[in-house]
Amino acid sequence: MNGAQMQKTTAIEVGDVYRLAPETSFSGDKHGSNWRPCGVAEHLPEVTVILLSRTTQPPRGRRRHVESPAQPHIGLTKPGWWTDRHVRPLAPERLRDESLAEYLGSLPDAEADEVRRFWLVTKDLGPML
Repeated sequence: MNGAQMQKTTAIEVGDVYRLAPETSFSGDKHGSNWRPCGVAEHLPEVTVILLSRTTQPPRGRRRHVESPAQPHIGLTKPGWWTDRHVRPLAPERLRDESLAEYLGSLPDAEADEVRRFWLVTKDLGPML
């Protein structure tokens, strides 16, 4: 990534926000070589981390989402939405690879809880396309 990167020095938690390289998406990303903000929705230690992508484009149709205000202190400069459109399941060690992930900070507790609940419902119902 560019500039000085902040390192995550504690355990991965729901609500942590990373900027991820396009190589972390198995379904592709229309942003090409741009890195995308993603938030931790679930962490199964030593196994996988589930991250949801954030978009600043309003969700279309019946797509479920979690509203996310601008939070410039963690690099989220515009209001947006967390969606289940480009879910990124990653091995935890990939979040420590500076060529793939840049730690930005943590969401406020209320927003982190909403992201976690949103993911639990998505797992139960499946994504709505």
